[in-house]
Amino acid sequence: MDWPRWERELDRLALHGVNLPFVLTGHEAVIQRAFRGLDPGLDDAGVRAFLGGPAYLPFVTMGCLAGWDGPATQGWVDRRAELGARVIGRARELGMRPVLPGFAGHVPQQLAGRASTQVVDWTGFTTHALDPTDPLFADLGERYVAAQRELFGGTDHLYLADPFIESVPPAQTLDEVAATAAAVYEGMRRGDPDATWVFQSWPFTYQEDYWSADRIRAFLGAVPDDRTIILDLWSEHRPVTAALGSGKPWLWCMLHNFGGRPGMYGKLGTVATAPAASGAVGLGATMEDDRGDPVLYELLADVAWSGAVDLDSWLPGWVDARYGRVDAETGDALRRAWGLLRDTVYAADAPGPPGAVLLRRPVADGDLVPAPFLLSEAPRWRQVPDELWTAWELLAGAATAIASTGPDAARTAIGRDLADVAYLVVGTLGDHAQAEAASAYLAGDEAAFAAAARRFLTGIEDLERLLATRPEYLLGRWLADAASWGETGDERHAYEADARRILTLWGPPDGALVDYARRGWSGLLGTYYLPRWRRWVDALGSALRAGRPVDPVAFDADLRTFDAAWVEDGPAAGTLPTEPSGDTAAVACDLYARWHSRPT
Repeated sequence: MDWPRWERELDRLALHGVNLPFVLTGHEAVIQRAFRGLDPGLDDAGVRAFLGGPAYLPFVTMGCLAGWDGPATQGWVDRRAELGARVIGRARELGMRPVLPGFAGHVPQQLAGRASTQVVDWTGFTTHALDPTDPLFADLGERYVAAQRELFGGTDHLYLADPFIESVPPAQTLDEVAATAAAVYEGMRRGDPDATWVFQSWPFTYQEDYWSADRIRAFLGAVPDDRTIILDLWSEHRPVTAALGSGKPWLWCMLHNFGGRPGMYGKLGTVATAPAASGAVGLGATMEDDRGDPVLYELLADVAWSGAVDLDSWLPGWVDARYGRVDAETGDALRRAWGLLRDTVYAADAPGPPGAVLLRRPVADGDLVPAPFLLSEAPRWRQVPDELWTAWELLAGAATAIASTGPDAARTAIGRDLADVAYLVVGTLGDHAQAEAASAYLAGDEAAFAAAARRFLTGIEDLERLLATRPEYLLGRWLADAASWGETGDERHAYEADARRILTLWGPPDGALVDYARRGWSGLLGTYYLPRWRRWVDALGSALRAGRPVDPVAFDADLRTFDAAWVEDGPAAGTLPTEPSGDTAAVACDLYARWHSRPT
């Protein structure tokens, strides 16, 4: 984000009562200064290579990877440092205490020769973890704080550091586990005697086979209780911290989404009441994208202010506030629609929304239906719930009324909500169509395959058209923002490729995180997901006509070639719209009329 967007974002955070924002912007310069002069073989260019591409800084900070999709340019490092100083300064003006990254023990490969390090793996990426008994560990922690003081006019004594967020730690004995925690804190304390270490309890459940009760106690016991704050990352679905009984202060955090994936989803009932009864000292939002579902984040903010919330009264009030002054009939329809959504998509006991098959990587073997990603998606609905059809109809009617008489804010809100419901329904029907096409292929029924495949592809085309009407869902904006940071043609191309990669391949073409983000955006559907599924339809259709099975190895190779080419030389900034086109209500009504009569 540039400064105008950051300025608006900080105002939004302040208005919602956020007082401890984590600020990563500008951290590249902190890392560069901290490592400067440590080794003749590690100059500023070497640190920029360690940082990798701009989109991956959070994962470098957590020790997940290093040097991926880079290197960063010095211009990028300098401009981000200037922006970070401005962001941190404004946050302080608004009464916030910014949380800054601390040193968690991960170093460039060039230091592996002069320091004691061990290689740590994360989903196929490797990094070098410094031995906590090496004097350089605490020294680097102190250097981080010193650099933050120089760049950002001091610190606010809060430092976030996760030495092994999702990796298996190289420490084996309890003493080694404790030494890691002690070294992280000691580096912070040397730089700032008033330091408080903020860290996540996520590793304790993500790598639960490693993190035995004894190891958790050794880790937590190595740091004073009054100098730590634990973030219980996924409290609404998989709470862990309260059960530890550590005596350390902790925050009840709502994770809500992985990768910014689309789909109306959330546990309204849990968020409304669980934090107040949890024993946490505060609340946090730890989402991977905070624009996914406005109702969840507004509720969380109100719970932070008010404690437990009665949804029966809160939700109608939120609906009235969201749409503003509308006529009585429209207001009733909106409240009814949201009541139906509350009882369906916002009451599901699942780790995420139903993940649309159209956003998964096509496969040409097995049952031909791509598997959900990890454990972060709900199972596919056997049929679209009647409540969703009714909610869609009610929202469409309300949108038509608001278009002629409603305030601007209401038109913006109803368009977003209508698009989200339509996306969920058409995506679900697309799941069914793809499964029918797969079954028809396996049965050798060419006509049935063609009909189901055509219905599936039509759904993707329809969603591309629908989402093009929404400013929130434009790939063109994402690419234009990335390119705006480049000072040369080569930089702009690199930043665009970086922005395309993290949305799609994420890592290498054969990596474990392919299609991790899976964002249903206009431009991304039309230029990436739809061409991939057309390849699938063409490959299977050709195999049926030829009377031979499709070659899954050849198909996968062709798909990987397409994926890589799209990332490196796909749509560039300026080639896709940055402003919405078309009327959301009109498109949604057209889709309702056509899809409601189809099999569900």
